[in-house]
Amino acid sequence: MTQLKLVIPLFLIFALPLIYAYADSSGDLSIILGKTYLIHYEAKDSTVQNVIVNKEYQSLSFSVQAQSSTATLQLTLPRELIDAKKSDGTDEYFIVLVDGAFATSTEKNTNLTSRTIVIQMAPDSKLVEVIGTRIGSPDLTNKQNNTESTQKQEIPQEKPIIQKPTKNQTKNSKIETSSIPTPTTTQNTTESLQGQILQRISSLLHFDSGYLPFHVSKTQAIEYWIMISISLVVVITIASSVRVKKRKSVYK
Repeated sequence: MTQLKLVIPLFLIFALPLIYAYADSSGDLSIILGKTYLIHYEAKDSTVQNVIVNKEYQSLSFSVQAQSSTATLQLTLPRELIDAKKSDGTDEYFIVLVDGAFATSTEKNTNLTSRTIVIQMAPDSKLVEVIGTRIGSPDLTNKQNNTESTQKQEIPQEKPIIQKPTKNQTKNSKIETSSIPTPTTTQNTTESLQGQILQRISSLLHFDSGYLPFHVSKTQAIEYWIMISISLVVVITIASSVRVKKRKSVYK
């Protein structure tokens, strides 16, 4: 009897941790995200330590410790905290990862305020991730987006300063621009003068090329007339010089 009394306490000392390790546990995890949310969990052959919110990936990460191949984790997730929706607004399945690998999960007891999923875990599982399409209250998200858009609209935009010229500057600029001859006006003036000179020469000559057997323009006629005039002048000069020489020879 004395030996039996000693064995029973020893058995209880070694058995109680095993019983506790494989016992079911349940409780609530609180998350503060604009307001406080409660996630109810029920763990079989496992324990839940804490939960972390990841806004960037729209997910919740649970630190767990699974002790058997039949370990499961049941989570009741408030829709205001996390939800998964399709483009048409209907419910989409959550993506569940256990230690970075896709895990088997089922959904039950879904209503307007929460969704409950059951996740199958492997022995020694340590991290469970539930990924949705939105994290946080939709009202809070809309308020944040509206605040950001309002701040963007309220940012003043610097406008360039345009200095208007004074009256004196405007007058001076007009005088300067008007006094500077442009190449176009100079060219037009030269062409008009040349045309006037040619018209006067042609009017003096009264030359009409219609009587010639070949076509001669007014410019060519003027050139011919100048050449003939120069030839006549040369001939007259030579003739006069010959006459002067004859007279000198006669007087000698």
